[in-house]
Amino acid sequence: MATNTSTHFTNAKDISYVYLDQLQEGKDAHVRVMICRKWDTNTIYGKYISSDFIVCDQRGNIMQCTAKSNVAHCFINKLQEGCVYSIGMFSVIPNKNEYRILKDNQLMLELQGSTYVRKDTIDVAGFIRHPFQCVEFENLTPTFKEYLVDVIGYVTNVGEPSPQKTGAKTLDLFLTNQRGRKIRATLWGSLGDDLVQKKSNSCGLYAIILTSVIVKNYNNEVSISSTTSTLIIDDAEIPTLKEFKSMIGDVEVSEDVQHNLPVVQLGAVKEGTLDELLQLARKGKTDVVTFRCKVKIQNIRTKNGWYYLSCSICKCKKAVSRQSGNFWCDSCEKTVDFPRTRFRLQMDVTDETAQAVIVMFDETAEKLVNATAQSLLDDMNQDSWTSVLPIALANLIGTTHTFELRSNTYYQHTGYESFNCNKVCSAILPADEGALPIELDQDVTTPVEDGFTETTECEDSSPTPPKRKHSVNTPAKDFEHKKRRKFIVESSQSEDENNEISTEEVDKQ
Repeated sequence: MATNTSTHFTNAKDISYVYLDQLQEGKDAHVRVMICRKWDTNTIYGKYISSDFIVCDQRGNIMQCTAKSNVAHCFINKLQEGCVYSIGMFSVIPNKNEYRILKDNQLMLELQGSTYVRKDTIDVAGFIRHPFQCVEFENLTPTFKEYLVDVIGYVTNVGEPSPQKTGAKTLDLFLTNQRGRKIRATLWGSLGDDLVQKKSNSCGLYAIILTSVIVKNYNNEVSISSTTSTLIIDDAEIPTLKEFKSMIGDVEVSEDVQHNLPVVQLGAVKEGTLDELLQLARKGKTDVVTFRCKVKIQNIRTKNGWYYLSCSICKCKKAVSRQSGNFWCDSCEKTVDFPRTRFRLQMDVTDETAQAVIVMFDETAEKLVNATAQSLLDDMNQDSWTSVLPIALANLIGTTHTFELRSNTYYQHTGYESFNCNKVCSAILPADEGALPIELDQDVTTPVEDGFTETTECEDSSPTPPKRKHSVNTPAKDFEHKKRRKFIVESSQSEDENNEISTEEVDKQ
């Protein structure tokens, strides 16, 4: 269909073109535009939604253009950045109510299956190759997910990747403008890895433009966060970046420049207590502090289970649901025959100063337990696995460990406060066992199920059986001659509601 209309368009002689600011909703028109920027838009779980573009006409008007997933394959390879195209048979639709790329635009273009495009050889004079709507840091206000903005600055204080509750990975950093004003930025998913790689290949101060970011309040401070439409723009030839670099002066990082920067060392780690960490986190300071806290595990919480099942087909880490007796993944919209088991540990911990809840996911939890979630689940009594902890987890209760905790992972719930664990540093057995500390930073091998962190699209083959090697950093308890304890949490569906912990003594099995 697109091929036929493209031929018809090529043979057309007298076509009247309009400018983008002359378009009207529901009216047919032909436009001549330059493709300034393009990207793919996905859900937070990785499901492909559309391919989107920023287009500009010869008068400098800019507009968002989108092609939904069912027709995007007709245009992805045809529309190249920096080229001018004649486009017809598209739809003019109202701009989105949420996550608008261009805040003040009332309309946007939507490419249809009948839309035809033709590369044009017109002079590019008048077109804006790199249109950005950068907002000064001092003027940033929360966008409340209504629209997205562009920001420009140079990168400082890059932290380390940190796992979140959803299983996603984030990277925290700071952007600084030409006046020394700093703002915290959080990059989600692979954007953090992309930035680290690009920054390592650059010299001097690394200046970038972050497109389509959300502005929000974080600990009473304005901060920005990436979206699935965010791009990292660092081409030094782009006029906007050239102008910014001229304002910040010498791009080489000299000792004088480094000395004058208000540096906040995210990577600096120091010894501390839970009480010190809680006091810093409650104040909502912009500076991120990383403490190594030596704590004792009092209890293992089971928030709807200490594990969860995720899809083994797509790359999302969302928990699968049950539909019609089968496991179902909303991201890839398929039945999952072999869901992947992942850790989600919530532990009540304490030291001599305070109490808190520490949350661990996947690889961090594996390092602590020294076993995969699937191997522990396989060894449990399937009739009682919803309430009885595996031995390797039950043995953690009463042991002392050193964890790396960051103030920026602080969450305040009803009845308790929690931090995500960034790293497991060491484990110390109970004093009455007379055991020596085990340094987990050294040569301790954690058995990992094949393909645990990388999912492959294979529906016909069964998953590789996991290696079973239970925790070596805790003493084995005699469950044959002692009463077995159940640790049950009465929990609701809300993450913010308090979990009341109770224990039940049962007769030995």
